Amino acid sequence: YCVAFKVIEDGLVPIKEPAYCYFPTQVDTGLNFIIHAAFLLTDSREGIKAGNEHNNKMIKKLAKLAADSIVYLRKISEQKKIKLINESILDIIPIQEESYLLYNMDRISFNPFYEKIKQIMCTKRVLPTKTGYTSKDHAYWAETPDIMNLFSDKQLKVLTGDGKAAWVFRTKGSKNYQQAN
Repeated sequence: YCVAFKVIEDGLVPIKEPAYCYFPTQVDTGLNFIIHAAFLLTDSREGIKAGNEHNNKMIKKLAKLAADSIVYLRKISEQKKIKLINESILDIIPIQEESYLLYNMDRISFNPFYEKIKQIMCTKRVLPTKTGYTSKDHAYWAETPDIMNLFSDKQLKVLTGDGKAAWVFRTKGSKNYQQAN
């Protein structure tokens, strides 16, 4: 099993592909990266069998791999001094849980991707800042980019009393992003 993220010079970009089982299936994952595994397929070989223990295990393993990949991409970014994980991460990772909740038992659930990636985003130092990455505990996201331009990271540290405070998603104000999504 594997996951694949599309990378260009400026970082990750979304890619819409169906789930793969050696060849593309007809299963829309709702993810903006590629997943591949030795799924058990329907008779037509176009779908992934739902309610199958093997397929559920594959999804859980893929979800963990996708989440762990975010940490690996951050490490590569720091080693190579490039910013693979940047603000576009919000366009790639699943951020709206309701999009991944399963209401049809004839389909396989991709909700484990939401859960595992959320866990990584909340516990690891992967949120992009101006100079690197920070963890959720030290991340500050202003409603509008104007606020982030008004106060530097240094001033933010003084204002919050948090010596590790940093602005995240500097060009996307939280209010603008929520309205767009």
